[in-house]
Amino acid sequence: ALRVQSREQSSNVIGVPLAASIGRDQKGRAYIKLGEEDITPIQTALVTGVSGASGSQDLHVDPMVLGDTPEEHAIRSNSGEASDMDVLIRWIGEANDKLGFGSARR
Repeated sequence: ALRVQSREQSSNVIGVPLAASIGRDQKGRAYIKLGEEDITPIQTALVTGVSGASGSQDLHVDPMVLGDTPEEHAIRSNSGEASDMDVLIRWIGEANDKLGFGSARR
């Protein structure tokens, strides 16, 4: 379960309230239920790049550890541009509005 709004929603999905404790700033965090008593925290794919950003960045692969990216490997946009994820979320919202679907959350 990715972040959910309430402890009850988390309990309905994975049987425990843990997913409700995932903060908004913890993008891509989730809990996976591998068995009845086996709930494990995971990090899903996270898109943080900025399309069209000038210059090149070296690629670094770090061991998966829950927490922030090591500062020396963090990629930051200096111009305040929206990340690819921000653009994708905006497009999904626009498509949702265009198709007339209601809000996913209440």
